[in-house]
Amino acid sequence: MNLPNKLTMLRMVMVPFFVAAMVLESLPGARLAALILFVAASLTDLLDGKIARSRGLVTDFGKLMDPLADKLLVMSALVMMMERMDLSGVVVIILLAREFLVTSLRLIAASGGKVIAAGKGQDGGADGVDRLFPGGLCRGAPLVERPVPGGGGAGHPAEPGVRV
Repeated sequence: MNLPNKLTMLRMVMVPFFVAAMVLESLPGARLAALILFVAASLTDLLDGKIARSRGLVTDFGKLMDPLADKLLVMSALVMMMERMDLSGVVVIILLAREFLVTSLRLIAASGGKVIAAGKGQDGGADGVDRLFPGGLCRGAPLVERPVPGGGGAGHPAEPGVRV
């Protein structure tokens, strides 16, 4: 197994540790650990593609596993953000649907003997890195109106135009 594929596998191994750190957020240092794991996993996404392309180490295994590793990380982060940071379920559903659609198209192509690699970013890096950072994930959250806690109930109308 070459270095880019090892980095992809490392990213997959890091996901359960990231989730555990998010679940155990009340422990001292757990949030920092989750952040470090997430950023490190995201950097492996950037590195594995750059190394594979620059050294001619692109493999069918990497073409399929890299996007799957990205999806594991993104989906885990989305679910944890939905639970911990009150991220709108609508935003999560839209992003997960996109991920499943892209994966389905890749699997259909693979069943026909073709492998569709993830696209390159503008700098030639991996296509999913921007999506992986929580700031990138949260950009869509203000687009969906959600009830304000304590507002909108009987006798407690929510302020017009308030978006969460």
